[in-house]
Amino acid sequence: MNASRLREILELLRKSEEKYKIQKILTELNGHLNSIVSAPQEPGHQNSFAETLGRLRKSMIDMVATFEPAQIDLFKEIGAHKYFASDSAGEIAQSVQDNPMSRIQFFWTWN
Repeated sequence: MNASRLREILELLRKSEEKYKIQKILTELNGHLNSIVSAPQEPGHQNSFAETLGRLRKSMIDMVATFEPAQIDLFKEIGAHKYFASDSAGEIAQSVQDNPMSRIQFFWTWN
């Protein structure tokens, strides 16, 4: 892969992330998680976290659906697959559920 091709791929990823607002949702998710840590007894924080995690999942699914298989192969080649074409929301949910300090209950279903 040459520098020009790498630049094209990175630009595609940047535009896709911007369109689906992945970073914005991740920042919001981080805020909700911080709220849970600050006030774990508040169910509203848990609900907000779960709702935002659901939005992240939907945005990631929608974004990945726009990529062609050849593009995903290129993402793997540059190490971007785990950030742009994987189940990041599922990994976050699993990490939170696996954390023994976490009491978060998730009330949504994965379709």
